[in-house]
Amino acid sequence: MEAFLAIEEWVVRMGASYWALACLLVFCIIDGLLPILPSETLIIALAALIPFGDGPNLILLIATGALGALVGDQFAFAVGRRFNVERTRFFQHGTGKRAADAARRGLARRGPIYILAARFIPIGRVAVNLIAGATHYPRHRFIPLTIISGPIWATYSALIGLLAGHVLEGHPLVSMLIGVAGGILLGFAMNWMIERFFSPKDAQDDAGGGGGEKAKADDKAPLKGKELVMYVSFHEDTAKELAKQFEEKTGCKVKFIRLPTGEAVARLIAEKDAPKADLWLGGTIDAHEKMKAEGITTPYKSPAEKNLPEKYVDQDGYWKGTYLETLAIGVNEQRFEKEFKAKGIPMPEKLEDLLNPAFKGEIIMPDPAKSGTGSTFLTAIVQNMGEEKGLAYLKELKSNVAQLTPSGFTPAQKCGAGEFLITVNFLSDQMNVSNRGQRIHSTVYPDAGWTLCGISKLKGAAHDAEANAFIDYMMSKEAGDIMVKTTNGIACNPQSAAPAGAKPLSELPLYQGYDFAKAGKEKDALTAKFAAL
Repeated sequence: MEAFLAIEEWVVRMGASYWALACLLVFCIIDGLLPILPSETLIIALAALIPFGDGPNLILLIATGALGALVGDQFAFAVGRRFNVERTRFFQHGTGKRAADAARRGLARRGPIYILAARFIPIGRVAVNLIAGATHYPRHRFIPLTIISGPIWATYSALIGLLAGHVLEGHPLVSMLIGVAGGILLGFAMNWMIERFFSPKDAQDDAGGGGGEKAKADDKAPLKGKELVMYVSFHEDTAKELAKQFEEKTGCKVKFIRLPTGEAVARLIAEKDAPKADLWLGGTIDAHEKMKAEGITTPYKSPAEKNLPEKYVDQDGYWKGTYLETLAIGVNEQRFEKEFKAKGIPMPEKLEDLLNPAFKGEIIMPDPAKSGTGSTFLTAIVQNMGEEKGLAYLKELKSNVAQLTPSGFTPAQKCGAGEFLITVNFLSDQMNVSNRGQRIHSTVYPDAGWTLCGISKLKGAAHDAEANAFIDYMMSKEAGDIMVKTTNGIACNPQSAAPAGAKPLSELPLYQGYDFAKAGKEKDALTAKFAAL
């Protein structure tokens, strides 16, 4: 009993000190990013002392809590925008994953309400702030909402403490403990209500998909026992996640073979009369245009096409865009700082800069003959500059290139590892490498080449209905979110947010005159001319 009274006396004495408010400010800021202990517990505890005349000034208490909440929220938002936080261990499993999923659903459906409500949920507010930044929720909307939510939250927490202090008059420490416990329980209760309000069913309903209808969890598994075979020309991890989610929704088993674009095209041509796959997923649109011209693919007019802008869908129905890729110049930051910057050599930011003799033997890029990425680079330059000037530029560039690779991703890997200083490939590949800790400085150069990763149904496909269902699914928000998360590309479905750290599509200096059909027709001829340079 004596020990209890001693602790009580110490708590009361500290509660009346201005150091308590300073600690509260720091605690609230940290809580915006690292939910060690809900910061409202400290507000409640200090407020519980006010009825005894031993706590801080009520107005100062609320103002301090509100200020700390505001700063902490902005800090978390900035971190979410700068880093790919959804790939951290915390957000990949358990409570963190559930919080991130709920945050993404809530922000997509009722962003303002969810941001306001999440402030009252321990851990939940951290997830919302980070995911809001990661999904590029508009900052000019986020800040006013946090300005509103902070004072309301601080006042709410203080009132809980005041109530506990008045009810348990004469027992300051007990009132603090009971007030804190009550505040935590209310937080969990609010979390339960919010989760019900933004349930997984709602997220599925918003996804869009098969047949253009709202996607719903279907326990009957309409395609159970069926299977689908695909050739895949983009990230294997992405294909695995898409296949997994499609199988869970429909019951259809998805099998796929990973092939670079050039190899996929060669195999599809060889198997034209006896196709062994139903779909071709990935690969650049110029390659899909080539398969269309060769009579290898077949049209499918999906009702889900309404989910995509018209320019991302072939008007004849042969191909649909899945996500957009833009070319960029990537530079190994560490090597450039140590070996080139000190010599006064500027960072390459436009195509002409790559011709600098200082970069001879330091450039790696994908081979246009084997890689869709390389083909996009080649055809975009020729279309933009004209054939004569474009090929002259490429000949000069080629003298600085040390290695051409069959894969579009390999140059980013080797640039990140420092084997080469410079790469020219898709921005998403460079971002994937940077997010793993091998920093690449990426610049989307003026009039940058770009493409769509497409999906086409193969003529004579053995699993026609299953192929149609998968194409429908690929145009849903759910599939778009998976592609953004796993590729850092920009989903063609505008309901899916841009990848973390990437500029909005409207701010990228892309070559607007790029003609996919022309690129497909000229692909082989230009590739041969490039090889002969």
